[in-house]
Amino acid sequence: IEMYRKLETIPVLAKAGAIVPFTEDIYGKNMDKNPDSFVWNVFAGADGEFELYEDDNISQKYMEDICVKTKAEFVWADKVQSFTIHKAVGELSLIPEKRTHTVKIWGVEKPTELDVPFTYDYEKKCLTVVVEDVTSESGVRLIFKEKLVLAQNRVKEHLFNLLNKAEIPFEYKNKAYYTIVESDNVFAAVNALRAHHLPEEIE
Repeated sequence: IEMYRKLETIPVLAKAGAIVPFTEDIYGKNMDKNPDSFVWNVFAGADGEFELYEDDNISQKYMEDICVKTKAEFVWADKVQSFTIHKAVGELSLIPEKRTHTVKIWGVEKPTELDVPFTYDYEKKCLTVVVEDVTSESGVRLIFKEKLVLAQNRVKEHLFNLLNKAEIPFEYKNKAYYTIVESDNVFAAVNALRAHHLPEEIE
């Protein structure tokens, strides 16, 4: 895969439906303590599942299956979309009684409304919902009554920024920009660019 990016950025690829939990609670003296909060990164476009495994972080009791497992599930394809953090199963004394869950759904357009407060990052196309004081024994489910829609790639904007910084004559920038913008799809655009015999920097 060839990827073009700014030098200060690092590309991160995730397939549709992927669920990737993060936490900032585990560091320093808290290394042996399971976190009070999680950030669930959910990538739109397909159904997905993830099972979170936690133990005491110290002993080998995990070999005796003394642990806690929490299943997360993202439903995209059904008529009713949802994200569910199921109730924890196992030795619940190993984890906090209550947790804060931040759910980030990447790659969607901003919904008109939700039943819960939310924020939306237009630049990153990311919908964020924070749910506090969720008991491990109950879990939580977010239901999106208004169906979420995949975000469209901002091709024109990215192309303009790329060509604007390119050190090539303006006439080539202009021709490349309108050739791609007016094409029906990426493949047609590439063929059209090659037909113009533009500089190798563009091709």
